[in-house]
Amino acid sequence: MKKLVIIDNDGGVDDAWAIFTILQDPNIDVLALTCVFGNTDLDNVCQNNLRLVAQFNRTEIPVCKGAGMPLVPTANGSPLPDNFQYFHGRNGFGDVELESLPNIPTLCQENAFVKLNTLVTKFKGQVTLVCLGPLTNIALTMKMYPEFAANIEAAYIMGGNYTAMGNSTKRPEFNIHIDPEAADIVFRGLGSKCTLLPWETCRATKISLNWKINLEDACGPSMKFLHKIEAPLISNKIAMGFDNFVSSDVLLAVIFLKENSSIKDSVNHSLGVELAGKYTRGQLIVLDHLDDSDSLKVRIVRTACSEEYQYLIGSLKNL
Repeated sequence: MKKLVIIDNDGGVDDAWAIFTILQDPNIDVLALTCVFGNTDLDNVCQNNLRLVAQFNRTEIPVCKGAGMPLVPTANGSPLPDNFQYFHGRNGFGDVELESLPNIPTLCQENAFVKLNTLVTKFKGQVTLVCLGPLTNIALTMKMYPEFAANIEAAYIMGGNYTAMGNSTKRPEFNIHIDPEAADIVFRGLGSKCTLLPWETCRATKISLNWKINLEDACGPSMKFLHKIEAPLISNKIAMGFDNFVSSDVLLAVIFLKENSSIKDSVNHSLGVELAGKYTRGQLIVLDHLDDSDSLKVRIVRTACSEEYQYLIGSLKNL
């Protein structure tokens, strides 16, 4: 029996890689792609997702429009520094010129919140959420449909920084930082159903530049497309001094698909999100240092296997 999955994403280059990786697993049935603002605005996220299902010949997968802003919008627009606001390009796909495709579908008539609840209710206890962006869609669905949290099987989430290593600023991590209220609702409400891949683990999972360069040689059409939209992002990373070419969202996809072999070390903690700090708004907070209860503890991946990442992505090279 195939594992049922909904991929909630914010339409950037790393999301595209992760979606492609998950779609190639014959044991996975992707029920929907749900779109949330983040790497770019919501309309671009939707267009990018529609292009992906056409590019990868999976137009049977519905693409649903979700939240276009955080639960509590900031008074002065984005909370991000200018160099991170369009890190994936203004359109989320590196602003590269892409050829037109004849088979790009239209958006699903149901919005993301209704679709999430409809599918999770239909397949009660069987649907896993893979969350690659801000958690606004998930939090809103939890609030709109109180039974939703109980009906999902599990949630795999890329985001956060439980040791205070940030990326969008010096402290918070991007996905949590731009909607901390949503993240707080999700972590407190889903608890032990969550597996979290934090930013520190992504930074510590080292992949060399040579591996990345070799991966681009003689690859198939899907990989060529992904490398094309990723090229400006890689240039940005090199200019900023990054020494790590692991894509965070792809690493989450690998952890989801190859859980037993890709997670080398994990720890369980109850988590909250700082909602009011001048310097730390959006930072994950460990709540349970003196609490032995397991019911709300999120599994945090502390060490991931870089070899599993390389093997799985390398096996898709010719696609």
